[in-house]
Amino acid sequence: IFFCYNLYKGSGNMKVGIIDDDLSFINRLKDEIMKYDHHSIFHTYHDFNECVSLENIDLLFLDIMFGEQLSFDYGAKLLDDYPDLTLVYMSQFDHFVYDTYNQRTFYFIRKAYLEDEYKKFHEKYQREIICKKKTLEFISENINYTLLQSDIYFIESYRNQIIIITMNKQYTTYMTLKQVLEILDQSSFYRFNRSHIINLRHITNYDHKYIYIHQNKIPFTRGSKNPFIERYGVYRRNQI
Repeated sequence: IFFCYNLYKGSGNMKVGIIDDDLSFINRLKDEIMKYDHHSIFHTYHDFNECVSLENIDLLFLDIMFGEQLSFDYGAKLLDDYPDLTLVYMSQFDHFVYDTYNQRTFYFIRKAYLEDEYKKFHEKYQREIICKKKTLEFISENINYTLLQSDIYFIESYRNQIIIITMNKQYTTYMTLKQVLEILDQSSFYRFNRSHIINLRHITNYDHKYIYIHQNKIPFTRGSKNPFIERYGVYRRNQI
């Protein structure tokens, strides 16, 4: 049996899911959450199928259970289906933390150290919320825009302009990559080459030819691959 809880923070309407087959651990995790979010309300679901539709879930705790590949495959699908979902894996086994580097996982909680690790998670999550509120202001086609930086997939230069690509739209404005990089959050934006700045948080995969950012792919240029792998590795380690 799986247990899936939705948590609603009274102040911020935060919605959190917890999927685990260990009811005693769920109660321990619930106690930790209640230390920081006193008005939490929990709802219970009994299997993955009842948790498929997660449009209203902002934060998901997922136990690595019944064979790690099942949980990793499920988590990967959720991240593809819900790009804005914050995913936290949990396990009794420490070594699984390295497997989570292959996904856009936000954190990994070792169950044996729940109290300390939830506290660290909570502090990091609060910093993430602050980062997600950072904006970028610019003018495009004589219209003033203010975008959340977290919504930007990547930015590419075109002559004396830049093109800002998001999930639903792209914007063209007069600015250089150097100028816009000085404004952006340095923890997640990376100057990939002479023509691109990429948002590391939105990378879905990469191979020997391309970096994949959802439906977009950006080719490696000469000398760009190894520095990217090193920088992305640092980013992913900091995320876990």
